[in-house]
Amino acid sequence: MAIICLASTKGGVGKTSIAFSLAKDLDYRYMTNDMSVVVTKYSKARYNPSKMPLYKNTGYDFGGFVDKNSHEVLDASDMILIPTINDLNSVMKI
Repeated sequence: MAIICLASTKGGVGKTSIAFSLAKDLDYRYMTNDMSVVVTKYSKARYNPSKMPLYKNTGYDFGGFVDKNSHEVLDASDMILIPTINDLNSVMKI
């Protein structure tokens, strides 16, 4: 039972795919601040473009942009995953 976050300011590194897969496999909620097709396909998915509520047993997908409200969720997370791709720009955005 955990809070898992996927975060990176770099877009296109797989945050949404990984966050959704983890949430579905673990039967967790999926929360995102970035509009995604996941919210129309997964009954436990929620889109919240402003301050996301903090829940246990949730996978959080932070979009590829700076979100001033993400720190509360990141601070409370049990695990933070930062996906990258084999590209210097991806690594530099971390």
